[in-house]
Amino acid sequence: MKKHSITHYLNLKKNPKKTPLRCMAFALAAVLMISTLVLPVPASAKSLDTISVGLYFVNNALESANLQNVTGYGSGYELGLYDLDENGDYKQFVALAQTDVVDISMLIDRTQYFSGSGYTTSASSGLMVGAYHLELVYSYDSYQQARDTAMLYDDGFVAYSYGKYFVRFGSYATYADAQAESGLYADCTVTGESEYGITVVQTSTGRILFELDEGAGTNLGVKPLGSGETRTWFKGKQYNGSFRYDRPEGEAMHVANLLPLEQYVAAVLCREFGFSWPEEAMKAGACCIRTFAMTGDKHRTFDVCNSTCCQVYEGVHDGSQWEYILQLCEATAGECIYYDNQPILAVFHSSNGGATSSSADTWTMDYPYLQGVYDPFESLVSTGAKNWSATYSLSELTELAQTWGFQCSAITEVYVSEYSEQGNVNAVTFVDANETSHTFTGEDTTMFRSSAYNGSRRYVIIPPWGSAEVSDVKIGEEGTPGSDSNAQGSSEAGEFLVYDGVSTTAHTTISVLTASGPVTVSGEAQILRAETAQSSPGAETSTYPSVVLTTRTITNDTGDYMVYGSGWGHNVGLSAYGAYAMAQQGYSYTEILQYYYQGASIR
Repeated sequence: MKKHSITHYLNLKKNPKKTPLRCMAFALAAVLMISTLVLPVPASAKSLDTISVGLYFVNNALESANLQNVTGYGSGYELGLYDLDENGDYKQFVALAQTDVVDISMLIDRTQYFSGSGYTTSASSGLMVGAYHLELVYSYDSYQQARDTAMLYDDGFVAYSYGKYFVRFGSYATYADAQAESGLYADCTVTGESEYGITVVQTSTGRILFELDEGAGTNLGVKPLGSGETRTWFKGKQYNGSFRYDRPEGEAMHVANLLPLEQYVAAVLCREFGFSWPEEAMKAGACCIRTFAMTGDKHRTFDVCNSTCCQVYEGVHDGSQWEYILQLCEATAGECIYYDNQPILAVFHSSNGGATSSSADTWTMDYPYLQGVYDPFESLVSTGAKNWSATYSLSELTELAQTWGFQCSAITEVYVSEYSEQGNVNAVTFVDANETSHTFTGEDTTMFRSSAYNGSRRYVIIPPWGSAEVSDVKIGEEGTPGSDSNAQGSSEAGEFLVYDGVSTTAHTTISVLTASGPVTVSGEAQILRAETAQSSPGAETSTYPSVVLTTRTITNDTGDYMVYGSGWGHNVGLSAYGAYAMAQQGYSYTEILQYYYQGASIR
């Protein structure tokens, strides 16, 4: 390092008081997580061209984060911050610096050590990036001016703090180490280990490229450079768009990905729906994903997160179907789902096992378009979760009840204490040895989940050596759009033949759906057509097939309790596999959406 005063260098301006360029109203608080048990009232659809997706935050916030340009999709980065856009969101990128380095790491302003794959604050013998530096007492009005000066030092770099550029050099683990070196230089002070500062380094060498510190409102924006589509490696996945880092707690970094809305919709569609599914099912999924994104408000500092709390997002799908998925999303670009001219809460699940549940029964919030409907379509396809079962000993049930909040003694009994009109579980009651009972309701009744099944709310609980009847929901006949559906009596007395579009099965009894719910009948069965759906006054109506409920007996021949069910997910809103089956039967994406979100319109 050169040891001399630099007061003679170009156009330096003394300004030891670092005056903020503007008042930062950012003042980020901890991310507000709204419980999935109480749904928010959907707000008006946001005008989103760019969506911000939380990747790491709160409990999984990071001390360091690596980025690397995907070969052929950009080279280097613009570094800056995000300011308020016209919607009042921090999505307006303001460039402050630039680098042609393709592998960079963002570090909280603490002394960090390279561990082989990234940086950590845990001391090691590896490459060290110190949190303390020497800073010239002069400020600069432009990045280029500060960079020209920083280049005079072997390890010089530019920092942006409170609206001004500064030149820093050196990398020291402690304040004392930096202070000891400061005497070798004129016009410099010691700085570092800021509560909110973020340092950008070249990952492979630890060379500091840039620092940003705007106090409690600090957010660092990183935008890949490139003339076309850019992609960036982050945590083993590829992402389109840019990244935003902030330290709202003054500790670890929250990381968000900002990208065009339709690219986000396509990426989620790849994860939440199948790649080779019928087009109309995929279009229905795209509308759900887009609507949810446009109304999401579970988080304060970004629009949605990347988990099942919102929608599963894992960046760009790198398979051959990516362009096809993008085209399907473009076919419905901008289309959302509305009820009474307001965007809906477009929740969906994998499969429901035969019927959806209402939002009121699940999350207490009652939305007119999220009511329970029978779903005969899932019976036409393989969902991977048509039937699942698990057995529990009384000790296992005791542990399960305690895990879910029941402060109980040994459990002696468990049973379903309430079903919905469509046959989904609304309440499960546990009773312990003290004859104390506790009832779990709504989404808490999905407690019977494991790594093998996601445990929907369509199940029965069978005591040891007992039995129970389960209902299978099927289409009465062929199930094509507009066709009549029937259950036909066979030549043998007391037996019914039901054709579901795939096979014919015989039943000694049959349940039919009436205006007042399912009724078990004998003799000649009468099957009622499901109600027609109409997207808006004067629009064409869509006719759906009739629904047939058949019953069968499941016997538990074990000495433990058995939970026997079907479906995968929370049962509310659209069924992905139901949409798949409806598309196979010739229904359009609007008809699919109007079946699961009754009374809704798509525009």
